[in-house]
Amino acid sequence: MAVAQPVLTGRERMLRLRGLGRLEQFGLFVLLAVTVVAVLAPLLAPHGPTEQIKAAFLRPGPGGLLGTDDTGRDLLSRVLYGMRTSWFSALIVVVGGVLIGGVIGLVAGVFGGRVDAVLMRFTDLALALPGPVLAIAVIIALGPSLVHTLIAVSIVWWPWYARIVRGEARALMVRPHIDAARLSEVGPTRLALRHLLPGIVPPLLIAASLDLGALVLVLAGL
Repeated sequence: MAVAQPVLTGRERMLRLRGLGRLEQFGLFVLLAVTVVAVLAPLLAPHGPTEQIKAAFLRPGPGGLLGTDDTGRDLLSRVLYGMRTSWFSALIVVVGGVLIGGVIGLVAGVFGGRVDAVLMRFTDLALALPGPVLAIAVIIALGPSLVHTLIAVSIVWWPWYARIVRGEARALMVRPHIDAARLSEVGPTRLALRHLLPGIVPPLLIAASLDLGALVLVLAGL
């Protein structure tokens, strides 16, 4: 006996097509909430980040939810302002790494053969180099600044995404819908963007979201 299929609303169909379950929706909501708080930090912070308002080392209370530091500055205000730099810096590195590594991994996965071998050996070379040492060398060469730090970390961060995208692309290339698209003489660009990319995006987003916390610590250390 056939089992009746549940009737999905238009929104539920869109979410299912895009691969967004409840946990993914919650994660996206948290990401957007943190981004909004970082953008609105000047409006949400009760004081300026360097403004000395009270005595040092005050306990958290009605006058200051997180208390004050050793010079009497409001810690909540400093956390909100500091979130802007840390959060957006990590987002910039992740976006840059996903774009660079994603393009390299997608090209390698679609074409395979010599193209795959050359691009992956280049990626292996980048992975073999000591990341922190290379980043410090780039910062020393360019000069100490936040922009140069972002460039240095982006240089050493993209190979991981290239590996993820290439692995997912090669796994999808043997699926029936990819074979059907290739038999229909679909071009490599359309094959990559229309048929492969939707299946690659979910694991790539998970890897990128897990990297945000680590990137904040790396950028702070550098």
